[in-house]
This record gives sequence, structure tokens and C-alpha cells, in this order.
Amino acid sequence: YAFLITTQSDNPQMRFEGYFEILPYVLSNARNNLSEDRYRELIERIDPRVMALYKETRRYWDDMYSTQLGEIQHRFYNFYLRGNNIPQGTANYYQVIGLIMSTQDQRSDSIN
Repeated sequence: YAFLITTQSDNPQMRFEGYFEILPYVLSNARNNLSEDRYRELIERIDPRVMALYKETRRYWDDMYSTQLGEIQHRFYNFYLRGNNIPQGTANYYQVIGLIMSTQDQRSDSIN
């Protein structure tokens, strides 16, 4: 929902944030589903300033990350999601791109 709200905002910064927050999901899915050449092509199409900000943000959070605490959090959150009728648990987060693509398709259909 946050993606839909932010990317439809009249505020350009808000729209940027909406798209920027899904960038890790896009890159992760692309890395897993594209050939190395196609993945590199995708990376090269992203504005270098956006990639620099992405790398800086990622570096910050990587430095703050505790592997041990992260593993505990992952287990609890996975358990929580499964207990709330999301059988895929945390794997469900990788379905984000499919959901976004379907909303984009619906937007295109409603415009035409």
C-alpha cells in the first residue's frame, strides 16, 4: 500500500521514495532471474545518482546489521507471518515485485 500511495503522490520526493524503497526487491529479483549481461544492462540504465544513494544506504544498514540478531528476528517474523495465514512466511516479500507489476498493469488498463 505504501508503494501505491507514495508513487501516486503529487510530491516528486514522495514518488522518488516510493520507487527507491522497492529498488532492493527489483535488483534482487533481477539478479535471480536475469542473465549476468541482462542484469548489468539493467544496472547501467539506473541513474548513477540513484545507484550511489542505494549503495550508500545499503552500506549504512549493512554496517548496522547484527547477523545473530537478524537470524533471531527472521525466525520470529517468519513464525509470525505463517501464524497470520501467510504460508510462505518471509519468502512472501519476494512476491512484492509481482504484486507491483500487477498493479501497474491495472493502472495501464484503466488509462487506456
